[in-house]
Amino acid sequence: MKLKLFTFLLMLYTPFVFAFPVTIRGYINPDISKTIKIRCAAWVEEVHVNTGATSGNLLFKTDIPCPAEFTITVGDDPELSYNFFVFEKSSLAIDCSDPLSKAIIIQGEPARSRAFAKVGLYFQSFEGYEANIGDTNLEYPVQNLSGGIKMIPDIGDDAYTDMIADCAALLMLANTYNDGWPAYNIRPLPVLQDLMKDHDKFSGFELYNNLVWPVWLEQLKDEIRVAVNEGQDYVPHFKELLDVAGKRKKEVSHKTFVNAKYGILMFVNPEALSETDKSTWLEEVRRFCNDYPQYTFTPYLGMKYEQAVHSLTGAAAPDFSLRDINGKQVELSDFAGKYLLIDVWGSWCLPCRQMNKELVAMYSAYQNENLDFVSIAYDKDITQLKRAVKEDKLSWQQLVYNEQFLKSYNIFSYPTLILISPDQKIIKIAHHIDKAEIDVILKEGK
Repeated sequence: MKLKLFTFLLMLYTPFVFAFPVTIRGYINPDISKTIKIRCAAWVEEVHVNTGATSGNLLFKTDIPCPAEFTITVGDDPELSYNFFVFEKSSLAIDCSDPLSKAIIIQGEPARSRAFAKVGLYFQSFEGYEANIGDTNLEYPVQNLSGGIKMIPDIGDDAYTDMIADCAALLMLANTYNDGWPAYNIRPLPVLQDLMKDHDKFSGFELYNNLVWPVWLEQLKDEIRVAVNEGQDYVPHFKELLDVAGKRKKEVSHKTFVNAKYGILMFVNPEALSETDKSTWLEEVRRFCNDYPQYTFTPYLGMKYEQAVHSLTGAAAPDFSLRDINGKQVELSDFAGKYLLIDVWGSWCLPCRQMNKELVAMYSAYQNENLDFVSIAYDKDITQLKRAVKEDKLSWQQLVYNEQFLKSYNIFSYPTLILISPDQKIIKIAHHIDKAEIDVILKEGK
């Protein structure tokens, strides 16, 4: 146990990169509804449309730490609903403006997500096919499962997208046989391995498991809702989900169970829990990190554990002394008396490079405000870093990390933004800080 705990604590200080930024913006006719509901994994969030000068507009942003399925529902109308699967950074524009047709128009959805959604439509168009799975002989609306050929027509822009769709088809298959009872023992199917071995972006059943666990988790939630006689809006308590998942874990592969347990713990906001529940959550997270130290996302959950135990919000910002890309020494005290936005990034990090575009626009907008910008790069190759700074047109100070800075600010993933007050206290640490939030803070500080 001591060795495992030491491994866990060591991993807490291992920089880790993983987050899918998700943005949903658009317009909902207030005559149709003044709210939308957004579901993902273990949470449901209600978003209110703007009722002011920009009546009907809405904006929702979040980061998710692993692939997951989202459902957008306008008001309480089940027919005004849209599902999409997030495999990468996603930015969707939705339009529900016609009170007569009441249709949701979606723009900007990544091709892989569209492919996943279209699988169901293709399934409906196929004729029945006799397929032997294990010891069960069943009829399915799919093509030649055992032959290892493409299961569905090409529906994406490349082989990668088609591959996603094929894995989604296998997931749907696994979720429909045995009289609707979930059974995911489809590993013997040679088609899955045959499909994956030709694509260097896929490793074993990693993607398969990432597709399966959100569906299994949703079924666990449905079981609890039925047991307590509640509808879809009921969000089961994480302890309920852990209990049911533990009882039913033999139904799925061990990896699917671990993924689901991670999701149950990860999508909890510990600050919203009672002291008793928070204590239980902390213990469960600590146990998970000790039991699965090599699991891909353990450092991310460890980060959340560390932040819950040692929250820096409201505390004095830890001092730092770092060199910029030209070798000049820069300290936190150099920025005293002004608000400071720190962007912790890496030239190799795609989400960071994408966020740089937003930061460039923000830097230009705040030129005459009481706000400084500084970036701190987790880069070892200074030449590559300088190239990225030039390509992204970053005109503010660019510093290079050291391990002490990462530890003192609990930095485990990238990008991370840190907003510091003029008296050098931490206002917020997050993967994204919206310009509207900064506007409010600056206005209150005047």
